[in-house]
Amino acid sequence: DSQTTFAGTIFARGGDTSGNGGFVEVSGKRDLNFAGTVDTRAPNGLTGTLLLDPDDSIIDVTAASTIVGNLSTTSVVISTSAAGTGGNGDITVNAPVTWSGSNSLTLSAYRDIAVNANITNTTGGAAVTLRADNTGTGVGTVSFGAGIQISTAGAVSIFYNPTSYTAPTSYGGNVTGGAALTASMLVNTFTNLQAVGTNTTTLGGTYALGKDVNAD
Repeated sequence: DSQTTFAGTIFARGGDTSGNGGFVEVSGKRDLNFAGTVDTRAPNGLTGTLLLDPDDSIIDVTAASTIVGNLSTTSVVISTSAAGTGGNGDITVNAPVTWSGSNSLTLSAYRDIAVNANITNTTGGAAVTLRADNTGTGVGTVSFGAGIQISTAGAVSIFYNPTSYTAPTSYGGNVTGGAALTASMLVNTFTNLQAVGTNTTTLGGTYALGKDVNAD
């Protein structure tokens, strides 16, 4: 829960004739310094996943370079928490992330995701997922800086808490490249679930359960 530094190489590959790539997790809550490489490719199966899970994640030029290098050999998930170590659980993208191939990128934040630099998949139609409020506390959203975009031919999924179900955030201007965008407002409580049925505007919205809802 204090510091993890990793600069090695991890292989969790599928077999030559069958089998999927594995799951790799590198954790360090307060200070995660990951400069390594992970290979979860599978010649005859599905590529695996690398999970990095600090309390907060600021993707600067160095971090972006590491992420891009790993996206050539594995899908990447960055998932923040706030497990009592002083972090807010935010993810901030401050440097461009550009890669080719079909391996996906997922940013999953305990609280907010702020995208201040472009996320670009040049070929391969990779999926991009931005998930705010990953434990369903009701606090956390996804925001983009002026002119900032996600560009991919793959699916883009955004999960966020809106100011109101009657005023969903429009992310269409932040997604390009032919991507299929699904922006889902989170439903975290039974009160939220009731609010979906307020009027025809809310009934026409797109929603996702943020966690199990107790309707007792």
